Amino acid sequence: MHLFSVGRTAAVALLLAMLFLAGAVELYAPGRARLGEQVEAVALVNGVQAAGEIGVVSPSGTEEKYAGGYARFEVDEAGVWKVEYEGEVREIIVETPLTLPAYAEPLAYGLFALALLVIAYAWLGARRKLFVEKRFRNGTVEIEVRNQGEELAGVQVADFVPEDAVLEFPRGAAHGARESRDARGRGVRWTIPVLRAGGRIVLEYGIKTSAKSLPHAEVRATLAREIIARSDSVGI
Repeated sequence: MHLFSVGRTAAVALLLAMLFLAGAVELYAPGRARLGEQVEAVALVNGVQAAGEIGVVSPSGTEEKYAGGYARFEVDEAGVWKVEYEGEVREIIVETPLTLPAYAEPLAYGLFALALLVIAYAWLGARRKLFVEKRFRNGTVEIEVRNQGEELAGVQVADFVPEDAVLEFPRGAAHGARESRDARGRGVRWTIPVLRAGGRIVLEYGIKTSAKSLPHAEVRATLAREIIARSDSVGI
């Protein structure tokens, strides 16, 4: 019984010694890489860099050997590369990068420019549908507003006047005028609840001033976005 136990111990020790001499092989390589990238692979035996050769097989079947348990190579083909060392195999997947045709970039720029033109046309078109004209006749300012687009609500009309202006507002006017002042200066304002499609209104007030010209009038309305129209300044 004692001899059997000694024999079993000796067998286990011999097995462990053989495994140590054979060495535990570890092979390291990346699982993925980009086309054209430099890739490294290393083989270890019992935690120490191996002395043998690493084989690298390209997707087309070309094989190269690298000594000293270390390989550095360029993956210049798309597909699956194989790194081998003493029966251990690691695969490296190299994907083909997305390549655009030569006309793609100028086409993208062209589409972007077209989108800008469409936006600008829509914006300018909205502006052109609202017209404002300012006139001065015999001490009276007339502001004509024409809506050639869709019905507008909450239309604000502002007319800027010189600081020394003496204003006279007509009585019984359809749209009451009021004097105001803000960061842009002194002015006259009207609020028009609704300006129908195709509608036209004329606003007026009297003025006395030493100025030789009158600033522009401005109309603001909202239809999905703010619409602004301005008149020209007028001489006195």
